[in-house]
Amino acid sequence: MIGTLRVLRYLKGCPRIGQLFSSNNQIVIKAFSDSDWGTCIDSRRSINGYCVFMGNSLISWKSKK
Repeated sequence: MIGTLRVLRYLKGCPRIGQLFSSNNQIVIKAFSDSDWGTCIDSRRSINGYCVFMGNSLISWKSKK
């Protein structure tokens, strides 16, 4: 959710960049996350990440070990 809000704030603050969306489609924001606790064989550290889509376009992602 934080990533989505950050992207929307960025788009609001940069009106000259612009985004074009079809008037026939609904804009849906989808977010996915995954965590693997302690599964790195070398360091036994956790790996987690998320990605956010607006429609079919990836607008934000992060992965961390």
